[in-house]
Amino acid sequence: HQPDDLKALETLILQQLAGACPARPVAIGECGIDGRFTDSLDEQWHYFDEQLNIAKRCKLPVVVHCVKANDTVSKRLRQQALPGAGLIHAFSGSYEQAVKFLDLGYVLGLGGAVTYERAQKLRRVVAKLPDDGFVLETDSPDMPLSGYQGQRNEPSRVMLVAQEVARLRRQSFDTVAALSSDNAARVFKLTGDETNS
Repeated sequence: HQPDDLKALETLILQQLAGACPARPVAIGECGIDGRFTDSLDEQWHYFDEQLNIAKRCKLPVVVHCVKANDTVSKRLRQQALPGAGLIHAFSGSYEQAVKFLDLGYVLGLGGAVTYERAQKLRRVVAKLPDDGFVLETDSPDMPLSGYQGQRNEPSRVMLVAQEVARLRRQSFDTVAALSSDNAARVFKLTGDETNS
């Protein structure tokens, strides 16, 4: 049970987030469900639903945090039918779960996990994704890439993610980089210089 002052602060934050619509953000997030923390799932769902409602009202895409909850999160996103869809951050599920998100208009964030040889299921998913179904990311500073364990992750290492995704997909580095940029621009409705910054 959270103290009342913390609940009041969270309510204030949600109100401020809802008031951000006129400021024209490109997305709402990162928001979602982390199934590793079962003691707070009810609260996670409450705040996730609130943030989805804000995204729906503002007609914005969402950046979704989804750990050990792909099936329940995809079901909730289908129920919400957000006009802007969004990005499933650091996707690590099955191909069937990937298809559920893709069918809803979401793209999958591919990050450091794909660089690990032991992540065979994810690597098979990456190889089968449609060209319009992914973006590259690093989840810096938290998710180290293979060979960099114990080190702070850096955004510049997205190049290594791109190299591995290109290898897995049997596409050129330039093709994968361009697809990622195009997909991000489409999902977040970016124009001009935003995709190069």
